[in-house]
Amino acid sequence: MKTSIKITKSPLLAEMTASYKSKINKEDRVTVTQSKDIYNYFVSVWNDDRIEYVEDSKVILLNKKNEILGWVSLSGGCVDGVMLDKKVIFQHALLANASSVILAHNHPSGNTTPSEQDITVTKDIIKAGKIIGINVLDHIIVTTNGYTSLMDQGCI
Repeated sequence: MKTSIKITKSPLLAEMTASYKSKINKEDRVTVTQSKDIYNYFVSVWNDDRIEYVEDSKVILLNKKNEILGWVSLSGGCVDGVMLDKKVIFQHALLANASSVILAHNHPSGNTTPSEQDITVTKDIIKAGKIIGINVLDHIIVTTNGYTSLMDQGCI
């Protein structure tokens, strides 16, 4: 029995690209060594108008030397919650060829105490990162009055 193949016009397919472009010279990269450095960096890139208004989340991408490759605003939330999507976090980390990440979100209330959900979500993100070889070094809760590092507190 002879089989014939009918060639039809293929459907339109989206071409995908992946890129990371840094405008910062390697010698000018900031190295993070402690949670206070991380807090200061996050505060420098946070929109002051939103820090006490709604929850936002951000991630810092780092190379193997703990030098900051860049940061990404992940999502804006509401007054008492924000989404930390593992797929989005690691998509950015993979595009930047990052070795590790540091998470942050703010508490508009000014209370830096991590919630049980903050800790649970962070542990889930850490597990996902281990699978693909990207370490989650810390999760910082940012307010205008200070911060809490989940790593420093022994929560993760």
